[in-house]
Amino acid sequence: ELYLGILATDPAQAEALAGVQALVDVLLAQGRAALAEGRIADGQRVERVVARAMPQHAGLASYRQAVEAATRAQALVRRGDARFSAGRIFKPEGKGAVVAYREALQAFPDFLPASDGLARLQADRLNRALKAAQQGDYAASERLQADAARILPASTALQDMAARIVELR
Repeated sequence: ELYLGILATDPAQAEALAGVQALVDVLLAQGRAALAEGRIADGQRVERVVARAMPQHAGLASYRQAVEAATRAQALVRRGDARFSAGRIFKPEGKGAVVAYREALQAFPDFLPASDGLARLQADRLNRALKAAQQGDYAASERLQADAARILPASTALQDMAARIVELR
């Protein structure tokens, strides 16, 4: 507020401009972290503060695009969650939970709720695969492991569970 007060009386005051610039840079970084974590309201709040404090900031336009992308990603995650709850993991083709989470990651590549959604889907499939193996239904276990591999192919959880299931045999 001190810097803004100085700028209100002397818009060219270099030290105050540098101070506001530094604070806005920190705010934008914190806002981007909030957006990546799915805290859209916090990210929007940062946008409003920056727009008032320094509307000409070079990073504001790209930050606004990030807010829009995170908002789209959040809607896609909600869609994925609803499909997961309905048991629609892969089907109908192109409309399952996996697709919704992946679309969220396309909209906002570092969107943690989408990554978490894929990890939850895979964990569900792997837990079911383990349970099937424990009951001696190895065909179902292998099918569920294959489903899990379609969700996150390079997952260490997938490799760990496959080793546990092999031990059961």
